Amino acid sequence: MGTLYSALLHTHELLIILYVIIFTIKLVLLLMNNNTALAKFRKRTRVLGEMVLPTLFIISGIALSMLAKIGFSDNWFLIKMCLIALSIGTGIFAFNKNSKLVGIFTFMIFLYVILLSYIKDPALQKPAGPDLSGIVTDPAAPGYDEVKYGLSIYVNSGCNKCHGPDGKLGNHGAANLSISVLDDTVLAAVIQNGRGNVMKGIGDKLNPAEMHALAQFVKSLRKH
Repeated sequence: MGTLYSALLHTHELLIILYVIIFTIKLVLLLMNNNTALAKFRKRTRVLGEMVLPTLFIISGIALSMLAKIGFSDNWFLIKMCLIALSIGTGIFAFNKNSKLVGIFTFMIFLYVILLSYIKDPALQKPAGPDLSGIVTDPAAPGYDEVKYGLSIYVNSGCNKCHGPDGKLGNHGAANLSISVLDDTVLAAVIQNGRGNVMKGIGDKLNPAEMHALAQFVKSLRKH
C-alpha cells in the first residue's frame, strides 16, 4: 500500500479530527443552552461540518478499506458504515431540534465507530513489530545473520517510523528504500551523516559491525 495508503490514512484521520472538533463545539453549546451562539456557529460551519467533512470522511474510509482489502462482506465494516450514516443523520437532527439527548447519543456513536475501526481494521492498527528475540549480535558467533541483525538495528533506531517495515512508507520525505540504487559507500555515508533536513545521521550511535549490518538489511529491501 505504501505512500498512497499512508497519505490517505493521514487525510482520513485529519477529517476525523476536524469533524469531532466541530461536532464537539456544537454539542457543548447545545448542552450550555447557548442557542444563539450555536445558531451562529452552525451557520458558519454548516457546509463544512455537515456536508463536506462527512462526505469526505465516508469516501476516504471506503477507499482505505478497499486498499486494505476489507469490504462489505465483513460484518464489522457494514456495522461501521451504517453507524456513520446514522450518526450524521442524528447529529443534524440533534442540532435542528436542540435535542441534548440525541446529541450525546450521536457523540457516543461516533466514538464507538472510531474505536471499532482501530480494534477491527488491521490496516488502521499499528502493525505488530517483527520478532527481534534471539537475534545473534556477535559476528563471530554461530547463527549470526547480519540481515536479521540489521533489521533489529533498523527498528531500534527508529528507521521504520519514516521508511516503514518494507522501506516504502515515505513519511516526512523519507526515500523509498525498495528502489534505492545507492552503492555501499554512499549508503554508509547517508547512515553515518544523514540526508539534509530529512534524515538525521546515526553513525555516532553505531559501531562498524552495526553499520554494516544495517546497510545489508537496507539493501535487502531493494526489489530484485
